Amino acid sequence: MRYLRRFCMGHQKADRPRTETAFGAALAGRREGHQRNCRKEKVLKTMTSDIGLIRQLLEATGCRGSGTSATERRLAALLILSSVLMSACGYDGLAPALKSIGLSKDVPGPIQVDIVLDPSDGSPGANEASLKSALNVVLPIAGERFGSDVRLWAMAASAGETRILEELRSERPKRLTTAARRAQVERFISLAEAAFLKSTAPLLSDPHRDRSRSPILESIAKVAAYSAVPENVRRFLIVISDLREVSELGGDWECNRLPQPEQFLKRLHSAQILTPGSLSEAHVILTYASGVFDEVPRQRCPFVFGHGVQIRRLWEAVLKAAGRQSVRFKGGAITRDDLAVPERREARNQ
Repeated sequence: MRYLRRFCMGHQKADRPRTETAFGAALAGRREGHQRNCRKEKVLKTMTSDIGLIRQLLEATGCRGSGTSATERRLAALLILSSVLMSACGYDGLAPALKSIGLSKDVPGPIQVDIVLDPSDGSPGANEASLKSALNVVLPIAGERFGSDVRLWAMAASAGETRILEELRSERPKRLTTAARRAQVERFISLAEAAFLKSTAPLLSDPHRDRSRSPILESIAKVAAYSAVPENVRRFLIVISDLREVSELGGDWECNRLPQPEQFLKRLHSAQILTPGSLSEAHVILTYASGVFDEVPRQRCPFVFGHGVQIRRLWEAVLKAAGRQSVRFKGGAITRDDLAVPERREARNQ
């Protein structure tokens, strides 16, 4: 620190005020001693931040441990030395300087997104436009958050037949410049949208698919159990459906009398479906939830507004009991704000 202090004193000599009296000199000495202690703490904090930034930059450029070249090791040493000198002299470390030349450490963490389509009659999941609306929001965000996973699921007559149609991950660019990141995001959006829409085309155009059954609850349970969520990764479960369950386990929510929430939860949990804690990692977004207040498909029974209210209450009870991080009932498609929730550690503390 003594050598760094000499370096900085020479660097900042022109900016130091002159003291004209003995009292002023003594006061300035005490103030300088206090500032020196504060400066040491700031140097340590800034250097710690810069070391993380240097590691991220080296990984982004392909530097990996013992396999790095002599040039890459010299680059790492130069960056660390620059961090020490800049921090000791009172600057804010490497981040502002690197950002000014197009390099940035502000790369947000990855997310996991599961989109679940209900292609039954009367469901918005049977409409390609509904899927496009979701992709227009999800793909840009996943593309910006390198390492994010996006999966597209399709329900069938039973939960056993519910399957993944397509799964893609946004890759980190080789360089972290603003231009490279933007190009990588645009490339991911283009390729992912084409792949997801292509995978749903055979399903939505199949005239022989079962259009009368919607095992929504069991399908959500299957999706939730599909994979674990890594630390500090947020998971979103987006359901595109009219939320009218029609299955052996759930019953017929289109026309039949609905069960009381307490009784229904016992039935679900005894079948090991959406048990407590099964959605503890998920932010659930139920899109087009206003469908419960629309006419019943195929006019199987008359529309009753109170019936839709009961369906929503059942969903609220089921998801709360399963321990969801959050739940949103959307009248239409999702928006970017729906994916703007606190990071997992922050969300758990709320």
